[in-house]
Amino acid sequence: MQIIINRNELNQAVSIVSKAVSSKDILEVLGGLLLEVSDNVLTLTGSNLDLSIQTQIECTVEEEGSVILPAAVFSDIVRKADTDSLNIKVDYNNYRTSISGNRFKMELAGLPGIEFPEIVSGEFEDGFSIDCKLLSEMLDYTVYAAAKEDMRPIFTGILLELVNDEITISATDGFRISSISKDILYKGIDRRLVIPSSNAGEIMRLLNSSDSEDIIFSFGNGQVSLDINGVKVYSKLIEGQYPDIIQYLPKDYHSDMIISHDSLDQSLERAALIIRDTKKGVVNLNCVNDTLTINARSAELGQHTEIIAVDLKGHEIKVSFTLRYLRELVKHNKDEELVMQFAEKYNMLVTKPKNNDRCFSLLMPVAGRD
Repeated sequence: MQIIINRNELNQAVSIVSKAVSSKDILEVLGGLLLEVSDNVLTLTGSNLDLSIQTQIECTVEEEGSVILPAAVFSDIVRKADTDSLNIKVDYNNYRTSISGNRFKMELAGLPGIEFPEIVSGEFEDGFSIDCKLLSEMLDYTVYAAAKEDMRPIFTGILLELVNDEITISATDGFRISSISKDILYKGIDRRLVIPSSNAGEIMRLLNSSDSEDIIFSFGNGQVSLDINGVKVYSKLIEGQYPDIIQYLPKDYHSDMIISHDSLDQSLERAALIIRDTKKGVVNLNCVNDTLTINARSAELGQHTEIIAVDLKGHEIKVSFTLRYLRELVKHNKDEELVMQFAEKYNMLVTKPKNNDRCFSLLMPVAGRD
């Protein structure tokens, strides 16, 4: 394999596919990038078996072939090279790969490209097209609520449902739920797919950095595929029965509170200066007569108390939440005003955008601290 390629274009492509490279020492090849050259095109692939990202760049080809190069070192070389173009050549006697420019030459130990695992499992069916920005907003609204680690892997994923021109994305870790629905053009069979939340997070970051208007979703055997302006993303699915989260949405509420998003967000940020325990730190809310009092206490550091004007309908509210969970809920509900409803059952909090019943975030309370 021997090619001449634009360094800036290669740098961008390497940066994209490296997001899928494994950080664990599962297989040596998974710590590398697969470079394949054919028909004046370089195909770059990174994979950790659960998530694979692939993209292509045009180049000048003097010899076709493939090689696996260590991702971190190769990325650093390409990024720091002071040249407009790079010459990459593989010696197939030992797979040592030379990377050279105007005034430098480096060699990397490579592996045979044939050792890279297959990233596609079977054929893919046509799925649907969705606006890039819309999907990014839906993922941002939900991914945070999925479990990071759990004895039940199903809760580490996000649920994607497709029914009659509607897409719904939901996530829960057992203590909180976030769900959002939007209209799309979809005439296929009803589907319920669970995508690992870590993969969904990487997809969201790719969407945010892309200038694409629409992306193409396709369905495979235990996989989904996304085409983001020529960048192919393949994500494995999590097997299992995802819970019907709608059954947990309360039917009766004792109070509704409308509050400025920024006022609440900034107050909770100040409370976090006192409450440093991100797992168990608690914030107390007490609302009466259109006045919300936020209190957070730490035996080591002191306390934070703040008053915010709200619009309260219903009974007095006295409830406590894990501070980190409440901050994340507020952060990912970005309307100027939040509608916060408190349920008769357990004093659960359900937050919705004003005049929008197609999305909600639910949070379970905890025991308060005086």
